Amino acid sequence: MKMDSQLINRFFLRETTPRENEELAAWIEADPAHKEEFDRAYDLFVVSQVLLSGKTASDVRKRPERNVRRFWGNAATVAAVAAALVAGVFFGRDHYAKPLLDTIEGTTLVSETQPGLRTTVYLSDGTRVDLNSGSRLYYPAIFYGGERRVSLEGEAMFDVSKDADHPFIVETFSYDVKVLGTRFDVVADGRRGEFSTALLEGSVLIQDKQEREAARLKPQQMVRLEEGKLVLSEMENKDAYLWTAGIVSVTGVPFDELLRQLERAYGVTIVMRRQTVPEIHYAYLKFRISDGIEHAFKVLQRRCDFTYSYDEVSGVYYID
Repeated sequence: MKMDSQLINRFFLRETTPRENEELAAWIEADPAHKEEFDRAYDLFVVSQVLLSGKTASDVRKRPERNVRRFWGNAATVAAVAAALVAGVFFGRDHYAKPLLDTIEGTTLVSETQPGLRTTVYLSDGTRVDLNSGSRLYYPAIFYGGERRVSLEGEAMFDVSKDADHPFIVETFSYDVKVLGTRFDVVADGRRGEFSTALLEGSVLIQDKQEREAARLKPQQMVRLEEGKLVLSEMENKDAYLWTAGIVSVTGVPFDELLRQLERAYGVTIVMRRQTVPEIHYAYLKFRISDGIEHAFKVLQRRCDFTYSYDEVSGVYYID
């Protein structure tokens, strides 16, 4: 007997009826393979987010008005939580599963990438988020209510699972990005006052903190914060977002903007001390991030007039 996967998901969302709970319990009890399938669904929906390993969440800390917790994944914990949820199916969802889900509902997780590294996070709705170096994403263990809301510091590429009834909102220090299902890149660096959103697929709405519409993007468009105002333009180079594949593209990128990309990719600080911005005389060039920033500088120097030095005390690269 094949169980409807949507029914299982609706159980995790507390949307099933008592009769559906009985059907689900009978199905699990009928065959050990059914319980294994249920456990796998549970892992995908909850455990992969709540019981995170160090690969995707390096730190969990308190934030105002949020219940942020640290969870460490191990076999005993996974088994215990899964057993508690299954017990909610058999012995009364309100007595067992509801308190567990209420605890998870109030939990906010944070995934943080270390300098020079990138990571991928899968949210409970199936949304994929690629985090660039030195970035941080706050998100709920399970999405509840009428919207799916996360908070970003740094840069991330979002591939949002479509759900017309539950818009996806990315909070940043300046503007918020609201979507229904799409693929887009967001840069939100509060220290430098940098904000931009580039849309690859779908549509996005940019809102201010009073939820007023500030811009609406179509595919291949981007918006950037310049001198306190949003500037809408066409996306000139999609290769600029190849960082998700571990690549920095130089093609069509001004030298000063390339330095910002290298800073994000390697988690370093680069200071340009020369008065004029050098020109890059490459028609087409890409770097593998894994080759290191020294390699990038040396290749650039072949067709670009500049020198660089590194201060080991401050950890700063200087461009002269």
